[in-house]
Amino acid sequence: MDRTRTLTVAALMLAVALPLAAQDAPAAPDTPTTALLTALIPFLVPIAIAALKAVLPLLPSWTLPVLAPLLGAGADMLIYYGSGGASVFSPIFGAVLGSAGVGVREIADQIKQRVAGRR
Repeated sequence: MDRTRTLTVAALMLAVALPLAAQDAPAAPDTPTTALLTALIPFLVPIAIAALKAVLPLLPSWTLPVLAPLLGAGADMLIYYGSGGASVFSPIFGAVLGSAGVGVREIADQIKQRVAGRR
């Protein structure tokens, strides 16, 4: 990845992370079901991205850090509206959870490499 693309991706990630400083952390979801669904966002986002890559094989790899926060925010919105407003909707919180999905995917990749014997 060339330097310009790296800086662009870093700037986009910063644009998602900086508003966190201006916003209080959202309250915990009100029901155990919405809390569980919210906790699953970092695990569901990599699956959704893998499905998108299967459907759109020409999807550039640099889009992963951009898609993850967007999918996380979208999932948080779906949980909010799906629960009839029984949870707290925060697009920033959803974006952070979606970004955590990138870390989950990286951990899974590292485990696969270790199991396969590659280091």
